[in-house]
Formats: sequence, C-alpha cells, structure tokens
Amino acid sequence: MQPLRADHCRGIDVSRHQGKIDWPAVRDDGIRFVFIKATEGVDYRDPRVAENSAGAAEVGIPAGLYHFARVHNEPKEEARWFASVASQHETILPHVLDIEDARVSPQKVLAPDDLVEWVLAWLQEAGALTRKPCMIYSGAYFINEHLAPAKDSLSLRSYPLWIAHYGVTAPLQNPIWDRWTVFQYTSKGHVNGIRGPVDLNALDDCLESSSQSHHN
Repeated sequence: MQPLRADHCRGIDVSRHQGKIDWPAVRDDGIRFVFIKATEGVDYRDPRVAENSAGAAEVGIPAGLYHFARVHNEPKEEARWFASVASQHETILPHVLDIEDARVSPQKVLAPDDLVEWVLAWLQEAGALTRKPCMIYSGAYFINEHLAPAKDSLSLRSYPLWIAHYGVTAPLQNPIWDRWTVFQYTSKGHVNGIRGPVDLNALDDCLESSSQSHHN
C-alpha cells in the first residue's frame, strides 16, 4: 500500500467523544475533511452528529458520515437505521461502514464468509437507500484476520478503503485492496479547536475540485 506523503490532505474523524468542537479553529489548523459518527447498531444515534455536521458545513470542511457495525444485528436493519439518520444531513464524502468487531456474542465471532456477506448486505442497502457511494473503514490487522480469508472477499474491492494502522508510514498489505483512499495513522493527534486527542487521517486525492463542484 502507498505510503503517506506530504501532499496528502489532512483530516479527522469525530464523535461525541470530542465534545464541543470549535470548527473555525479546526479549519484554520489545516483540516481539509472530516468523517462524523452518525449511528451504531439499530438504534444508537451519536448525540453530536447534527451539531458536527452543521459545524463542518458552516466552515466549508467536506464531511462524510459513518456507522459503527454491531454484527449480531441484521445488516439491512442497521443500514436502514443509518440511512434514516444520514438523510437528515448534507454531506459530500461517501458514507462509511466502520467494521472492526466481528463478535456476535462474547463467546462467538462471525466467520469470515458470514462477515463479508454481512458487510456487503449493509453496503448495498445503505447505498440504495441513500443513493450515495459507500466505503469501508477497518483496521489493517482486522482485514487480514476477519475479511481476507472469506471466499468472496475480493467482492469488497469495489468499495474504497479507509484503513487504520497506527505508528507506520504505510499500512500493512492485505490481499483485497492494493491502495487506500483514506489512511487513519494515529489516534493521538492534536488539532486546534478540539480538546484532547483526535484521530488523524490522510486522503489520497485532495478535495478542491470535488468540493468546489458540490458548492457550485
């Protein structure tokens, strides 16, 4: 996978854990995009999703929304819940499925074949309901352990990858994706306007042209 470069766009992802955010300060610190937690499971809505979506939009930071998967639920039910919340917010970036936990109970983990089937069902349903592109967020080691061994794992390749791997300049290789679209390289970043640590991300393709086209 490609390494970090100085010309990659710098971005963050946020949820209620970041508290109240000073979005003009975030913009002025050079943050060029943000992914915002919207939902989790079948009934959890992040209490700051509306505030964060509005704040990012107000200062012109392109945003996307993400859903944290709880795979003991039906994937289409989770996708419908996400879509119902996502439809209330204008966003520019793709919607994201955050898949980093394969447990269906404390004792049982979903097999790779079943997990990939779950992920695809969510992505297809969310894409159909929102009529927006979707992408996958996952950790480098999680991909190799829980997604790559599935017989149908290459079907995930048609969805862009947002990969998490901390403390490295290039994330661990995997057999599904050759390149990342977004790379989360630390959970201990510091950005003006946010109290405490925040995840930092790099975007492989900068946003000026795409964000301008949405504003025109």
